[in-house]
Amino acid sequence: MDKNLLHKDLLDTSKYDDSLGQKLSREADLLNGLGGKMYIAAEKTVKEEPGTLATGFGVGVVLAAALAAANKNPALLGERAMPYVQKAVEKAPTAFGWLMALDLGARVGMPMASTWKDAGNHEKAKDDLGKNLGSAVVEYAAGLVGAYPGIKIGTRMVSAYEVKAPAFEAQPSLRLAQSPREVNKPEQFVSAKEDKVADDVVTLYEKSFPKEERQPTEEVKELISSGRIVLHTTRDAEGKLHAFSFTSMHDETAFKFANLDFIATEPGLQSQGIGSLHAKRLNEIVKTERPDLLGMTLEMEAVAEKGLDPAVFAMRQRRATFYDRLDAPNTNVNYRILDFEDPSYRGPAEWRAWIYNRDKFNSVKAARLMLTDEGGYGLPASNKAVKEFDKINGFWAPLDAKGQIGLAATMPSMYERTRELLKLKGH
Repeated sequence: MDKNLLHKDLLDTSKYDDSLGQKLSREADLLNGLGGKMYIAAEKTVKEEPGTLATGFGVGVVLAAALAAANKNPALLGERAMPYVQKAVEKAPTAFGWLMALDLGARVGMPMASTWKDAGNHEKAKDDLGKNLGSAVVEYAAGLVGAYPGIKIGTRMVSAYEVKAPAFEAQPSLRLAQSPREVNKPEQFVSAKEDKVADDVVTLYEKSFPKEERQPTEEVKELISSGRIVLHTTRDAEGKLHAFSFTSMHDETAFKFANLDFIATEPGLQSQGIGSLHAKRLNEIVKTERPDLLGMTLEMEAVAEKGLDPAVFAMRQRRATFYDRLDAPNTNVNYRILDFEDPSYRGPAEWRAWIYNRDKFNSVKAARLMLTDEGGYGLPASNKAVKEFDKINGFWAPLDAKGQIGLAATMPSMYERTRELLKLKGH
């Protein structure tokens, strides 16, 4: 059958009842020649409506700049307003999706409703659909072009939000009036970095820490080979292992620090000063070899955890005193230890640190990087544990730019759509 005759029959309502099938056919026919009509409408908008382009570009710049500034520093309007600004920025990508769906839905839906209602409106509905979508392409493009300089402007306008770390006692050893236990004849022991994980280190590691607390041994070996984790040992003159430590390096960002992941002393040699000797030497080695680091941190189970068995409480108290004597204080960050086997576990913990640069070190930022760094737990920002940490400690990590880009691209079209609707209402 001739295609033109079929199209003519489609629009000749005298030849058939306006049934559901015919209405659906007319809606489908709206796509006939849509590309050409869109192109004509877009070209017309560009040539005859320069104000639309200017408005779209301007709205894109302003909106993207405002969102970028709020994204970088949500405390712009003050600490009280900060939670609301954060929510607005976080919801920006979702808002973009809904606004775009609403806008495009209106642009497509109105012509569809028109041809559905009356076959006599069909040709006009096809023109309207092409015009609606063609102008939308121009308006979205104008907003998108404006978004990129807007983001740069907004980002340069403000300084990044700096989370406030809680106060802590920098040198608890002064309060204790105690120094670390001293080992007899420390010159007989050698503390050094080792590039390979010897069998005696593996044995001590696996018997010192329960499986759920240990990072898998093979994984540790790989990280040591790549330099992400550094192994240090303390051995006697005969090479017998007395203590070891695994220290991860967090130097992927401008905020660089080390973290003491694991430290252990041979069980029969504990309380003889070997552990203190190894920790003191480790601290000096790391500080000397890596002058770019701001500190060395560590996590340990909280002494104040409720419902502890008396023996467990006493053990944790001894461990806390051990680090206090070495001036690695509890930084008072609200921190939770994670379990390598149970992702839902959140163990109350103390986040401690040897501070190398007091002015630049931020304990909250270090703890947060421990959760997200590849050398730490390697969790994404969207992980539940990371979100909990951010909320409890008031941490803010800027989101990527897709939210402000999307909104900046959408709003010019929404603005023009609103103006058209207001004009119709005025008539």
